[in-house]
Amino acid sequence: MSAPLLIGIGSPYGDDQVGWRVIEAVQSADLSLSAVRCETPVTTLLALLQQSDEVILVDAVAYEAPVGTVLCWSGAEVMQAQSAVSSHGFNLASLLALADSLSMLPRSLTVYGVVIDARNIPQVPDLPLSEAVAEAVEQIVALLRE
Repeated sequence: MSAPLLIGIGSPYGDDQVGWRVIEAVQSADLSLSAVRCETPVTTLLALLQQSDEVILVDAVAYEAPVGTVLCWSGAEVMQAQSAVSSHGFNLASLLALADSLSMLPRSLTVYGVVIDARNIPQVPDLPLSEAVAEAVEQIVALLRE
């Protein structure tokens, strides 16, 4: 069985760094896992999903919730997260539905979305997102230690 794969979707710009910042912090927790940054999910995510039986995705999302809220979907909920749109301008649930129709989903998939204001991606991440990163890291570390 392969080690869990943690995929941080993001970019080097402002609040969109949140997925990358989460995976960097989780890696420092000394857990047995693989981690990868994904800057172009539309072209690379499907291949990444096949690299492990257990995949955890982390992304900055636009969602009807306060900035800094950490959302989590797993199992069938992942496909129902239609209203969460990645800051990369794609609907993550639609991409995962495509992966499902192509039998490319891992056995276990958990998606963490950290709510940002996608209309205003500053050069430096907002303070509420620093707290959200810590919360997401805590949840992911707990999940991996189960």
